[in-house]
Amino acid sequence: MTPREIVKRTIRFKNPPRLAYDLPPEYANDFHWVGPDPNPDHRPLRGRDEWGAIWRNIGTSNHGEVKEYLTRFRTSITRKRVRTSITLTK
Repeated sequence: MTPREIVKRTIRFKNPPRLAYDLPPEYANDFHWVGPDPNPDHRPLRGRDEWGAIWRNIGTSNHGEVKEYLTRFRTSITRKRVRTSITLTK
């Protein structure tokens, strides 16, 4: 029986020959973990990111810090009127 079948049977309580397990990498494993690529938490140490923000790092951590935000589009944003009062009716 494959690890996939063991995991499915374990989850569905269908009498697998053994329980599915997740052990450290040097041992056998029934699971394969994957994640988003690229990592959404990735922050550059320095340079410009995909949003145009400029990042710098002073060298005391492994993450950068935004030093300059993209502001050139501020002038193209038009102001919209937002309703500030709501009338409730029965």
